[in-house]
Amino acid sequence: MIRIYFENSIIPRQIIILAKEVTHYLINVMRQKIDDNIALFNKRDGEWIASIIQIERNECRVIVIDCIRKAIADSHDTKPQLVLACALIKNATPSFIVQKATELGIDVIQPVIFERSVVNKLNINKLHQTAIDATEQCGRLSVPEINEIIFFKSFIQNCQESNQSGSKICLIIGVIEDNIESLCTIQIMNRLVVSKDYLPIVFESYAKIITIIGPEGGFGDNELINFYKLHRFCDIVYIQMGDLTLRSETSIISLLTIQNVFLNKVNFYH
Repeated sequence: MIRIYFENSIIPRQIIILAKEVTHYLINVMRQKIDDNIALFNKRDGEWIASIIQIERNECRVIVIDCIRKAIADSHDTKPQLVLACALIKNATPSFIVQKATELGIDVIQPVIFERSVVNKLNINKLHQTAIDATEQCGRLSVPEINEIIFFKSFIQNCQESNQSGSKICLIIGVIEDNIESLCTIQIMNRLVVSKDYLPIVFESYAKIITIIGPEGGFGDNELINFYKLHRFCDIVYIQMGDLTLRSETSIISLLTIQNVFLNKVNFYH
C-alpha cells in the first residue's frame, strides 16, 4: 500500500484534501483511482487507511477509514534517541546520507563542520523532503529531524550542556587507524576494544546516543583532544571499522548498522 506522510492531524471519517504534489504523485505517477486505498501516517497519530473519494485536476480528496498502526510515544523512555553527527562530504550527495540514516533509524541528523571539512552548505528543505520520502518507503512513522549546520566547537558545547541538564548521553565515534595512534598519544586508551557483550548494556542505559563520523581524512588532533575532555561529561565508545579505508558515506552506513545490531534491532537465525 502506498504510504503518504501527513503532517496535520488524522482522525476517523475525516475528509482530507491532499497537497498538489502528493496528488500528482498518486494520480499521475502511481495511477491511483477513486476507491483505491492509501496509508496516511505521522508520529503523533499513527498510520491510517484512507480511501480516495474525489479526483480533480490538481486536487485529491480522501476519507480516513481506520487506524492500522498506533502512534509513537513522544518520550524516549523505551529507547535512546539516536543522533547522527556527521561531516559534510565532498563528492557525496547529502540526500544519500539522509536517506540511509532515515532507513537505519536515526531520529536526529546534525551536520557538523570539522577541522578538515570541505563542504559547508546544505539545502535543509530539500533534505527534509528526502527524509519524508525515505520514511514513506521504509515503513517508519517518524520523520527524522534535520538540524542546521553547526561548528564542532558548538557541537561539543551542546554535548556538555545536554549531559549537565540530566540527559545522559553516550558518544559512539567512528575512527581511522591514524586517529587511534593520536588517541593513545593523549592517553585516552592503550588499545581499542569493541565488545559485543559490552555495548548493549551501555546503549540501554542512555537517553541519547550520538554517533559521530568525521570528514575524509579523520579527525584533527584538536578535535580528538576535545573528545578526551568530554569524558568528564559523557561516556565515549570508539569503533574502528576494520582494516580497510572506507569512504565517509560508507562509514556512516557501517557504523549505523553496527549500532542497530547492538540495539537488538537485527535478528540472527541459524
